[in-house]
Amino acid sequence: MQINKGLGHWSVAAVLIVWVVVVLTVSFFYFFTSIDKHIEEHATASLRDVSKGIAELLQVKIQDQWATLAPVAKYAGKEKNLLDSENLIQIMKYMKTTSNFSQVFIANHAGNSVNNDGIYINVADRYYFKKAMQGDNNISQILQSRGTGKDVFVFASPVYSGFRVRGALCASIEIKDFRKLADFSAFYGMGFTYIVDGSGKILVEPNTENPPIKGDNAISCLTDADIESSIEPSKLREDMRHREKGYFTFVSNGNVQSVYYMPLEINDWYILCGVPYEYLNDQSSQLYWIALLLSFGVFAAFIPVILIIWMGEKARKTALLHKNKELQLNEERFRIISSLSDTVIFEADLENRTMIVPEVMRAGTDYEPEIEGLPYSLVEKGYIHPDDAEAFISLHKNIPPFTKTLSGEFRIKGMVGDYMWHKIEEVLISDENGKAFKSIGRALNIDDEKRKMELLEAKTQTDSGSGLYNKQATELSVRQCIKEETDTGHAMIIMDIDNFKAINDSRGHLFGDKVIEDLASILIHQFRATDILGRIGGDEFMLFIKDIPDELFVADKIKTIHNTMMIMHKISISSGIAIYPKDGTSYLELYENADRAMYFAKKDSGECMEFYSEIEKDQ
Repeated sequence: MQINKGLGHWSVAAVLIVWVVVVLTVSFFYFFTSIDKHIEEHATASLRDVSKGIAELLQVKIQDQWATLAPVAKYAGKEKNLLDSENLIQIMKYMKTTSNFSQVFIANHAGNSVNNDGIYINVADRYYFKKAMQGDNNISQILQSRGTGKDVFVFASPVYSGFRVRGALCASIEIKDFRKLADFSAFYGMGFTYIVDGSGKILVEPNTENPPIKGDNAISCLTDADIESSIEPSKLREDMRHREKGYFTFVSNGNVQSVYYMPLEINDWYILCGVPYEYLNDQSSQLYWIALLLSFGVFAAFIPVILIIWMGEKARKTALLHKNKELQLNEERFRIISSLSDTVIFEADLENRTMIVPEVMRAGTDYEPEIEGLPYSLVEKGYIHPDDAEAFISLHKNIPPFTKTLSGEFRIKGMVGDYMWHKIEEVLISDENGKAFKSIGRALNIDDEKRKMELLEAKTQTDSGSGLYNKQATELSVRQCIKEETDTGHAMIIMDIDNFKAINDSRGHLFGDKVIEDLASILIHQFRATDILGRIGGDEFMLFIKDIPDELFVADKIKTIHNTMMIMHKISISSGIAIYPKDGTSYLELYENADRAMYFAKKDSGECMEFYSEIEKDQ
């Protein structure tokens, strides 16, 4: 009889093995025969995503140029005579030395202009000037500079006096410098990126020795008799005329190249992003091997799994015969646990007022394995946040008969000593009279959701005097950024207007309010929308600049702000800078170190900036 049962188990195992082999064979046959079809879909999707990312990054860099021009254009609008303002010419000279621009010039409504070198040129016939006079920020096509004779792009921004456009602030950037601005690589250096105009003329090409697109026009390149392409040049030209997106392949440098094209939100420009088809095919080849190894692994692991299941089943049936009433209680306990999620599980004895703390909850904390005196002891030992103590005690005190569950949201002490929001859910086990004598519960971490809700509420509260985040919203935003973006460098800047009280007393509070408003406007135009800008005091501001390339970038930005405020209002500013993670990895560390650096900046007579790392060297 036992032999028959054993044979029965092995027969089931054999059938299961055969079934798995058949399913795996059919599945992998379908996988191998269909994967080639998906290579092109994968290539299109990958190139589309990379193209979109590069386009967005280019748009950000273009916006940075507008942000550089914006405060100067605003200042120019207040000047009585655009062409005879010495202060304006000095600002334009400074802009040239601190930016990628080769020339900066201001033009009046008649098109007469003067550049940063004091040279007068008429630009009334230029299209970029006409667009600016219509109130539009715009970038020109490639032009020959009338000042230097070099090929340039021109950024033009309208200059307003009230609601009337009275001129244009313009800045030219040479082709080589613009190409550096838009030089993007993709696919670990294997990819290439072109920017072309609506006729296919190449504006920016990759910095490679042997570019895949020959000549100076992408569409004309495809008409070459030696070039094989999946798209007709006329079709590509028509798509670009109608601002369509698409994908094609062509042969260049002995390799098949995959290309995705899409329009940019700049003039009639297009981006062509590509990568050798071989690169994408290599990735697919790796999938073959992964799938093959997976099939062997599943097959090899299946046989011992069958044996373990069979032996475990026999052991379980034998053990069931010897279970007593305590086992029934354990079965009920584990049934409850299985109904809960895989979060921290705990058990409480409500009669003896004790709680068994699981090992996963004790790791890295001062929690004891068993806690007595529930629920008061948890509060007294500081495991529950003081503000939540009353609600926690009330939940566990005088539980009504036949109550089935308890739940609540409380802040619980974590591994690093801080409090994190948890949702407590407990299932009660009661006697025949309905009195609860045990509870099985879980502590579900909901801290992220709570913090995000607090952050969302705080962000709706901006400082009325500047339009920036208030102190609470600034702190929550910075804390959230530090928590989520730990792989890059950031900069915290504490900025304070020197002698602001004396300015208010001598020149009036209306003037002081105007200073705050203008400084906030300069900050908004100098930094990206993703950076965190807040007013944390009367004349004190906090800036948190994300993903900085280096400390020189930060210094240049702060110098621009200092100089612009000095020119506009003859007012100096002191700034202290702390770099994440070098100068601190938490909000409090960065704030204290940046504030200390700002104190040293003021100590040095003000009107300067100090990096915390530099003052540490001097200590």
